[in-house]
Amino acid sequence: MKHHLIRLIAAAALCASLSSVAIVVREGTMSGAQEVPPNASTATGSALVTLNDVANTLRVQLSFSGLAVNATAGHIHCCAGTGVKGPVAIDFNFSGNTAAFPPATAGSFDFTSDLTNSAVYGGTFRSNNGGTAAGARAAFIVGFLAGNSYTNIHNASFPGGEIRAQMTPEPASVPLSASSIMAVLALRRRRTA
Repeated sequence: MKHHLIRLIAAAALCASLSSVAIVVREGTMSGAQEVPPNASTATGSALVTLNDVANTLRVQLSFSGLAVNATAGHIHCCAGTGVKGPVAIDFNFSGNTAAFPPATAGSFDFTSDLTNSAVYGGTFRSNNGGTAAGARAAFIVGFLAGNSYTNIHNASFPGGEIRAQMTPEPASVPLSASSIMAVLALRRRRTA
């Protein structure tokens, strides 16, 4: 009984520490075929987006090549599934961004946004979610975790977006919640009893 109690306390401590750390990674391969409506662009790109819910940051690592003309903007849109358009949630070109999105046909972008800064959110997205950074942050995280966000790159030839990628989980980044760990422990207790 004593060992069982020690294991239960250790499991509870593990769950508490896991529930306070929430780093989630999404990735996608960008193409014109994924845009809405799809286009025949031969441009390609890749995106790796890392959400740190504790630090309130979102790191975007994006590379692209072969655009028809220079990029004019890049964004993460939310909250829309595959084949659906959504509003700009995270704007890569916001005021104060020191790593401006490259105005070129090929390039890369690596920037970490502060999700508590209302300037990082698209105006419509922020307005639709209470008009505050806190409301936009909460809505974005829900959509991002559900797989309902996408990156895309816009330019003069494709003002609605030349290439797009739905942000999907990396296989190794599926987080276990504290409640799911507790459920597994409870099931193990029942089996041993």
